[in-house]
Amino acid sequence: MRLIVSTTVAYNDAMAEVQVAGKGRLFAQCLLPFWDIDLTVKELIRCHKMGMTGFTMTDSPESWGLPYLNDPHWDRLWAEAQDRSWDAAPVTDLASLGQARGSVRSLLRDEDALFEAALELPAGRLRD
Repeated sequence: MRLIVSTTVAYNDAMAEVQVAGKGRLFAQCLLPFWDIDLTVKELIRCHKMGMTGFTMTDSPESWGLPYLNDPHWDRLWAEAQDRSWDAAPVTDLASLGQARGSVRSLLRDEDALFEAALELPAGRLRD
């Protein structure tokens, strides 16, 4: 799990730098490690401190073996986002990856499987 968390943190650090370089013209969205609500809230707070203004995550966590977005499981996330007037940008392609490969917990147990699953996405889907 360290690889995927480290990659998420590195991406968010890079996006914060892009936002600073954009001088008020670019507003990057951070990625949240939605498979762990504690990490999700921690990363949201960290990204907010770096000046980011919103986040991206799956719109179908149930496809990853997690509760639906209206479940109380996510209340801490919504409360933290609301306190910061943050926008959420759900991504639908993450749901199809979850359905194709099973729950996120099983993917995170095997980082090679996660990498292989990402490689199976059609090339254009990563750029859309």
